[in-house]
Amino acid sequence: HLDEDWSQANDLADEMPQKVAQMKEIFIIEAARNKALPIGGGLRVLLVPLERQIFRRQREQELDGAVGAVAFVGDLGDQEAMSRAFSGAQAAYVMIPPNITSSDAPAYQNKISDAISAAIEKNEVRHVVALSSIGADKAENTGPIVGLHRLEERLRRIAGLNTLAIRAAYFMENTLPQVSVIQHMGVTAGPLQPDLKVPMIDTRDIGAFAADA
Repeated sequence: HLDEDWSQANDLADEMPQKVAQMKEIFIIEAARNKALPIGGGLRVLLVPLERQIFRRQREQELDGAVGAVAFVGDLGDQEAMSRAFSGAQAAYVMIPPNITSSDAPAYQNKISDAISAAIEKNEVRHVVALSSIGADKAENTGPIVGLHRLEERLRRIAGLNTLAIRAAYFMENTLPQVSVIQHMGVTAGPLQPDLKVPMIDTRDIGAFAADA
């Protein structure tokens, strides 16, 4: 309720966990419907002649059946599981999926980065495209983007690995929650100045660029 909490300082997610769970479920369904799950749903590992997609949960796999990849369901922070998932891979598209339920975001990001990097190094994967972000060239003071900086650095330390980091702009899909605000209040709301120009990109364009890479 932005009319009561304009600064959005109240943690509504903590007050209404069931609503958060419902919104997460809706997001996964819509992401699958719009073929966006390769961006937010997991990792893609290129094998010959198959593709393998890694999912965090069985539910994501069920919703993403149209992708046409061989599915591997496992914990992205489990180094042993990731090692099996990357077995035989020549190339991979990797990312750190968001986890809004984590109480320690840096630790979560580091765990995922370490597991992915260890699996790539152990299996001698030669080509990696990593989903990163604008600002990932900075080592500090960028919030969660620091975790992407660490992922990039960790991958670059792997000998013989050809790494391409896609430092994408703000996802256009992140503006979708504004729809209800516009409908009820006739305005958009957020922490940015109204005249600030922010680069944006559709997640499908990121996926297409990553595939071409």
